[in-house]
Order: sequence, then structure tokens, then C-alpha cells
Amino acid sequence: MTMRTLRYASVAIVGIASLVVLVGCSSSGTTAPSALSLAKGTADVGDLAFAPYADVTLTTPTVTAANMAASGVTDFTLAFVTGAGGKCAPAWGSGTAREATNAASAMQVIRDNGGQFIVSFGGAYAEISGMLDENCATVEDLAKAYVAIADAYWPTGTPRIDFDIEGGESQNTDINLMRAQALKYIQDGTLDGTRSYSTDIQFSYTLATNPDLGAADLGALVLKQVIGEGVHLASVNGMAMEYGNWYYDQQQPRNANMGTYAIDVAKAIQGQIKSMSAAAGRSLTDAEAWSMVRITPNIGENNGEIDDSAHGIFTLGNAATLRDFAAQKAEEGTPMGGLSMWSFDRDQPCTGTSTTVLEPISGELWTKPKADCVIAETQPYQFSSVFLGSAEPTDASP
Repeated sequence: MTMRTLRYASVAIVGIASLVVLVGCSSSGTTAPSALSLAKGTADVGDLAFAPYADVTLTTPTVTAANMAASGVTDFTLAFVTGAGGKCAPAWGSGTAREATNAASAMQVIRDNGGQFIVSFGGAYAEISGMLDENCATVEDLAKAYVAIADAYWPTGTPRIDFDIEGGESQNTDINLMRAQALKYIQDGTLDGTRSYSTDIQFSYTLATNPDLGAADLGALVLKQVIGEGVHLASVNGMAMEYGNWYYDQQQPRNANMGTYAIDVAKAIQGQIKSMSAAAGRSLTDAEAWSMVRITPNIGENNGEIDDSAHGIFTLGNAATLRDFAAQKAEEGTPMGGLSMWSFDRDQPCTGTSTTVLEPISGELWTKPKADCVIAETQPYQFSSVFLGSAEPTDASP
């Protein structure tokens, strides 16, 4: 399956030293983990239970104290770290000082307001701009680059690093193996240094999905590879979005079940985690496997081909369906790892239609939703409010 989500950044030269200077080491220390307040009750589905993506490469930052207060969101997944001009050095987005400053500001605001964050590498356009993994010569060099990020952004507390592996990047088995070996290298405590990350670090993978398979096709191979190398992932985040015309064409009506699709993705990923772990010699209980499942829908209008007049729209009702499923799992004693959404930046109302663009990877014409709003809501932060359980949907979509 080809993912067509426009979560991308290009690359310019910004070394890790610049990132450290811009971020600094000011921190209020560790904070109490937030719990997802769910409509069905007070069930706690765990640490960073709702952590929507925020694109720090946008010109106008959205992670501000005012926006956090207005939305009720405290935890975020910050996107995206890329390679830096062909060097084994991380950069935010296209590598500009503005993007690094946006990231630094977001982190400080989140900490100041009692939240936590995940740093995400990659995104769909990393296959154009380059992922950090592609620029490092050895497993040890790559491991050092990851640890440098952890040291820069988490002077205290638990580092949380996500790898969003999409499209062509999923096909690069050599790079995917190298990444897995670097993570294993860190978890084994092999890397020299004053701070041990053998247990005090969390890695997650974000992968393309479809409701029948979970992590689909190439994504499943990536997941099997990292688990097979013995890496203990904190979570597997399924992108419950943009399944493709071939999938929607099987469903009637085509938009009716985006919430149910997301639940199907979660169930399939849980099964994959359990079976792949068993094959690698690590037996997990149902509860342990569920605790590793995170789900991220693309709110509102999803990307699609130009001839797809009814491509999937993830509604507020769909958000409530997914939220209630997470609440049910918590009440059953098998809580999920959490929920997210693409993206906090889009959780604003807007009018009008999506634009038509030439998709640079496949060369196809396709529809691109707006980056800063959705047509599926009428008030700011309605999706965040529904996911947090502080509001109910205003539509009747399942």
C-alpha cells in the first residue's frame, strides 16, 4: 500500500550541536503522566495516552500555552526529524533555524505546562529528503546519533523516540536492518557513555496499515525485522488512514466505517505484535501486546486520488468510536498504549475543498487536504475534545 499523507520535510545541513544549543537543557524535570479522560469513565489507558502529532516545521507554531489550554491537550508527538544534508546528523524538517527553534519552543511549552512529548523521525517525504538512518556509515554511528537526540531533549526523564517509516523507506531492507541493530545496540547497553539507555528509553514504530492486515505488506516486514532483531518496542503505532481506493471500493457506503476501520487496525496490530514476538522467542500476554498498540487516524478528509470522489473522511463520530473502544479495553484490564491523530495543527474548522497536486513519488494526481484545518468540524479542537472525552461528537457518523 502506498501512503499518500503529506507529512514531510526536506533536508538542509543542521548538526546535532545546533539542535542542542537551540533546545537547551532547561527542564522542569519529570512530570506525572497524563491519563486519557474517557467518556465511559475514568479508566487510565496509560502514559501519553493521547499525544497528537504537531508539525513543528509549519511557519506558525501551534504548540503554545494558549492552544494547550484551549484544547486540553498536554502531550504531543513532534514531527519530524530528518537527515541533514547527507550527514549523520539530525535536523528538524528542512534544517532551518526556524524549524529547530519551533521544536525547542514546543518542548519548553509542553514541559512548562505539565506535559510530555515524543520525537518522531521520518514521515512520508523522508524518502525524498532522506532519513537520518541513510546517512550513517555504521550501526554504532547511528546509535550515537539517536542517543545524542535523547541527551539533547531529555536531560532528565524517559526519552521517547518514534520512527515513522513509510512508502519507499519501508522497502529499504538494509537501512531498516541497520536501524533495528542500532536500537538493539542501545538497549543492550553496548554504547559507551555516562548515561545508560539499556532500559531508560522508549522506541516506537509508526507504520502504514489496512484494517484486514494491521501493519500492511512492507510495514509488516519492517515490524517483523525489528522484533526479530530482539528490539523491545514500547509501542507500534498504526496509521489508521488512507487505505487506498482498492480498499474503499470494497466497502459500502465508502465513508461509513472509518472509526471501525481504526479498531480493526488495532486488533490486527495486536495480533501481529503477539505472533511476531513469539516467533522471535518472546512470549507476550494479550494484555502486554495490547499495551504496545497505539492508533493514529488522519482527522477529517484523508488524502486520495483525484478520481476518488468519496475518499475516506474521519469524522468526529469516528473519533468517538475509537475513543470508546480504547475505554472499553481499559475497563477490560487490557488497555491500549494510547491514541494520537494527524494532526493537532489540523484540529481547526475550515471551508472549501482540498487541492489537487502531483504526487511526487508516484507521479499521480491526488487530493491533498489542507494542512491547518479540516472540514469535519465547526469549532476549534473538536477532535481533541472528543478524544479526551470532554465533548461528544456533533455528527452521527459511526
